[in-house]
Amino acid sequence: MFRVHLGGSVVQRRADESVLDALLRGGVDVPFSCRKGSCQTCLLRAVEGDPGSRSTRGLHPALVESGHFKPCVSRPAGDLVLAPADLSRRPVRAVLAERHLLCPGVVRLRLELETAMHWVPGQHVRVHHPGGAVRPYAITSVGEEDWFLELHVRLIEGGLVSGWLTRGLAVGESFMLEGPLGSATWSPAEAERPLLLVGEGIGVPALAGIGRAALRGGHAGLVLVSTVHPDRVACAVRDSLASLVAAAPEQVKWTTRVRSEEETQDVFLRTARAAMAEAATLAPLTGWTVVTQGESDVVEAVRIAAVEAGVPRAHIIAEPYASAHPEKPQDDPKLAGIRPDPELWEALGDGRLLREVLEDFYGRVYEDERLAPFFHNVTKQRAVDKQYAFLRDLFSGSRDYFGLKPFNAHHWMVISDELFDYREALFEECVRRAGLPEAFIGRWNALHELFRREIVKDRARGMIVDGREVLHEGYAEEELAMDCVCDGCGTEMRAGTLGRMHRRTGQLFCGACQGRPSDA
Repeated sequence: MFRVHLGGSVVQRRADESVLDALLRGGVDVPFSCRKGSCQTCLLRAVEGDPGSRSTRGLHPALVESGHFKPCVSRPAGDLVLAPADLSRRPVRAVLAERHLLCPGVVRLRLELETAMHWVPGQHVRVHHPGGAVRPYAITSVGEEDWFLELHVRLIEGGLVSGWLTRGLAVGESFMLEGPLGSATWSPAEAERPLLLVGEGIGVPALAGIGRAALRGGHAGLVLVSTVHPDRVACAVRDSLASLVAAAPEQVKWTTRVRSEEETQDVFLRTARAAMAEAATLAPLTGWTVVTQGESDVVEAVRIAAVEAGVPRAHIIAEPYASAHPEKPQDDPKLAGIRPDPELWEALGDGRLLREVLEDFYGRVYEDERLAPFFHNVTKQRAVDKQYAFLRDLFSGSRDYFGLKPFNAHHWMVISDELFDYREALFEECVRRAGLPEAFIGRWNALHELFRREIVKDRARGMIVDGREVLHEGYAEEELAMDCVCDGCGTEMRAGTLGRMHRRTGQLFCGACQGRPSDA
């Protein structure tokens, strides 16, 4: 056996188990999700010992250099001394060089950085307020053209950071920021495809920056910009788009509309669908690249509209800003707003083809090394039956599904946008193989896309119970009501004795499997 040291405990690791499994068996409370190296939730840092090359595969080089690894796929040939992951970014100092009022409530900041930074439009920075608050702001300047890093900031009444940036911070003062962050940027690989930029409000200048970077990089395809904005930021939007159009008037097209302050998220979806319809009149939608970034409501709407219209997922470049606080799940209003689709239900043979698709899909999921770990202790037939009941309820309008809603069904799973897209691509393959007419595939895909925000997350969340989020993590000591077997070592555990149960997985471990003090 090998010894694993972490947080004052020492666990004996068997040769056939991963570092994560040994820690969990030993009662060490560490975060985890997929258990197969996909989500990186369980990252730890090796202070002594070699965790093995497989455990660092796919990690950023800076993380590997600092000793980070994935314990769920680590089976080292020796002892390890571990420490918690250290994923903090090092902020850099910026000096406010200029502040210019573009229109009431909107200012342009030009910043000089004390540390060299390479950025491209579509990325953003996180500004640190002296009081500790952190907020994301889109970069609107093009690094190769502009000396200053430029931000557009809209004043939010009562907003701590926006009020400070627009009114309180003096020219010449410095502050800290992180970045550049984000990947919703133009790539030379998209140079021959028409480019559709869709955005809203104060995020539009950043989209114009993406367009400028594309033209500067030799983009040969058409550039179509479709936006919506409240009237009070019209001047900032108009000026930034006008400069983009002026750079290539024969290549860039621009459509925009003004929205009232009272209009809800529906306006974003209507705008995105209108943008897809306009793009379709210029070239087949399968040939477009769609780019959006900014507030999560806008990004969600653009993604739904693009998937629904048939834009390939590989050419949808969309990234919402990370929220300072976890977003509240919207399962209830989303489910309530879904109308039955009798045409799709009929095309699915009143459920016959739906079950065929699900049997094929989950058969492949349970053999997929990235997706199978999320179905630990769940039989394939149960997964098929639950998904069938959920989709039948929505497509047919039966409204007799009483299972978990999307957020609660996935609350503990750490799933990235990339992994979500991987899952959806696999699902779409199964749908096409079953022969569903093309006209219905986008409608089905858009329904899945509607719940991306409830499923994608960078850390485990608790279940929503009576309107409150309850996180079931860690261990609880349980007195056994009946004889059972330890999930760690297979030893028989007698009724009346104590065991340690992991609150989320339900795994039960005997006393011999629990970690010992480091001086034992």
